[in-house]
Amino acid sequence: MRRAWSARWLLLLASTALIVAVTLVPFGGLRTSAEEMPATWCLKCGGLWLTDFISNVVLFTPFGAGLAMWRSSTSRMSVWQVIAISFAFSLFIEGMQSLGLPPGRSAALADVISNTMGGAVGVLLVRCWSLTRPRPSVAMACCGAWLVGACGTLMLTSLALGPRLLGAVGSTSYRLSHFSYAPGYGWFTGSPDSARVNGVAFVHHGGGPVVIEASQEPAQLDMTVTVRGRESTPEAKPMLYVHTPQDSTAVGFVGGRGDDAMLSVTRRAWDWGLALPSIRVHDAFRSRTLDDARPITLTAHAAPDRLALEVSSREFNGSNEL
Repeated sequence: MRRAWSARWLLLLASTALIVAVTLVPFGGLRTSAEEMPATWCLKCGGLWLTDFISNVVLFTPFGAGLAMWRSSTSRMSVWQVIAISFAFSLFIEGMQSLGLPPGRSAALADVISNTMGGAVGVLLVRCWSLTRPRPSVAMACCGAWLVGACGTLMLTSLALGPRLLGAVGSTSYRLSHFSYAPGYGWFTGSPDSARVNGVAFVHHGGGPVVIEASQEPAQLDMTVTVRGRESTPEAKPMLYVHTPQDSTAVGFVGGRGDDAMLSVTRRAWDWGLALPSIRVHDAFRSRTLDDARPITLTAHAAPDRLALEVSSREFNGSNEL
């Protein structure tokens, strides 16, 4: 009995500490300007709103389970008590963020809803623990529900990884963008020499990324950029960034993240609030210095069914494909 009591308290304390660490401890924070901050108390906040929503549900699920497992000498918490405590804790966190604690964060009504849902999921998992050993009829129903859910997930994934628009390559025009940097990513500290997007060549002198505006989103992107030096931070920084006039979000970009080269593209998933799919070539920039004068070329291909990235220089050759 004492061991079970200790496990309940450990789960509750550990989940609370994790929530505080993720939401209220400033681990450097996001370097975000005031113009890029999402609206306060928003329901659909930022480009990754669904990703954040799912993450918050998962974050609060152990907290709800810990509350559900806690019991006093006379009774244990009800479902509604756990939901109320999850709601109050989430409201406290968002209230602190609305006051600027920690810096670079903004309060969101969506977070309150998703956090409360996470607490509810936790208490329901505890209450339905008996389903781990169900009767045969219940087991068959669970199998059927799992099969439908798995097939639905695969179908939605295939749709999410498809292109947002289907403009033909030949009907899309390209020009240098009015953005001097990649929106949302900042300034690339290396020096691109030249770039090519679907056969259209661009010359670039000095630091910063090559930012290209496409008249519409093409179904396929072939991108090449030759740079000198490397990015000075471990964050993702585009070297070649392509967007449309209606949206500053990248149709696709080629860049670096620490020692790795990366290709990232927009798909329907972005419109649904999910992350952009990407691939990396590891250690492409490991042997390079910030002012390295040796050219290195990144060649990328992005089609609905294939992502490919190749990096080549005198000292390094590597590729990756998805």
